[in-house]
Amino acid sequence: MLLPGVDCDCLRIFLKGFREEVGGEKIGLILDNSPSHRSKMIDWSSLGIEPVYLPPYSPELNPVELIFRELKGRLSNEVYGDLSELEERICDELRGMKDEGGRLKIRFEGYRWLREAIENIRTRSK
Repeated sequence: MLLPGVDCDCLRIFLKGFREEVGGEKIGLILDNSPSHRSKMIDWSSLGIEPVYLPPYSPELNPVELIFRELKGRLSNEVYGDLSELEERICDELRGMKDEGGRLKIRFEGYRWLREAIENIRTRSK
């Protein structure tokens, strides 16, 4: 399901579903600096989620950009009848990128900062 916006209400819906999907383990969630991600209306601690904020203007550090790049390659040079057709095609591609555990496959070899952030979260939660 794609959400209709990127405001706090949609973020809360996403976080609730994400929490249910992942279960009880501690989560470190990589976020850019959009207003909804920094909003005081999100109670991260009650969700058991540790926000990991990227520096401003640094898309090269954002692992989700790898997914966007992959999707753009797969979806370019095609004509879609309407937005719902494009949405369905995006969802199909994302489903195809999932592993057996239901998580998107992303390679983090070049993201030393991310591995360090994950280790810091693990250390703090012990």
